[in-house]
Amino acid sequence: MKKSISTILVLVMLSSISGCFSKASNTIKSEKKPILSITNVEKIIPNSYTELDKLPQEYSSELAQKNGDVVQVHGRDFNIEKLDNFIENYKNIKKNVADMVRITTYTYEGDAIICDLIIDSEGVKLIEDITRDNFSNAESRKRTVYKVVDICKTDTIEGISYIAKTNKGEEKFLFFQRSIIDSKLDIICNNTKVTASSNPYDYTKDSQDYKDIVNLGDNALKYMVTKFEKSKENGLREYVMAIACSEILKENTETKKWTTGREWYDNYTKANK
Repeated sequence: MKKSISTILVLVMLSSISGCFSKASNTIKSEKKPILSITNVEKIIPNSYTELDKLPQEYSSELAQKNGDVVQVHGRDFNIEKLDNFIENYKNIKKNVADMVRITTYTYEGDAIICDLIIDSEGVKLIEDITRDNFSNAESRKRTVYKVVDICKTDTIEGISYIAKTNKGEEKFLFFQRSIIDSKLDIICNNTKVTASSNPYDYTKDSQDYKDIVNLGDNALKYMVTKFEKSKENGLREYVMAIACSEILKENTETKKWTTGREWYDNYTKANK
């Protein structure tokens, strides 16, 4: 009888222990994180970015740069490598849910247009925020979410265009990275320290950006000659290009026979027919 009671007690204890393991097993399974849905991804912003609603209405380029946005302002690009890395990871399927890059560009009047590319459980989404464009019409001043099916980079002589293609066949502009020569020409011609001068050589004097263009040699020469071919403009920019081209060609400045950039180009084309 005692043996029978002992056997029953052992069985009860084993059953109790088995139940505990079963409960522990269930507890571990329940701790698995659920897959993120497309709705709550909007609320997950990496530490380096502030939610759109919490950004100031007057979102300056200085603050955007500080926040780590991809920014273009006054002929300069900032943090472009973040966009390239995001696209590379997307193309190579190395993406993680909630990975993000923020692109901030500015209208002519200086208002911020913000585009957020965010990876969610279904792929990539684009949030386009035009609420800070004070010169757009009221209907356009809104925030729109798009599902992205591809991100393209198109390389031309002018620079690189970044375009997002949506599931509805739309092409949404993200960013335009100007050629390094155009960017440096912008910086040279917008030098506020010499804007009062009417002498183009004052813009190139002691300018590291000008030296950088000249140091590019034949590549810069070919690019600027092509720019002359495509445009009929004949202002300060063209004069600076002519100075740079002349220096690359090691032309004798003492025998200079041109007084405008366009005139230099005309002489150059005649001599190279």
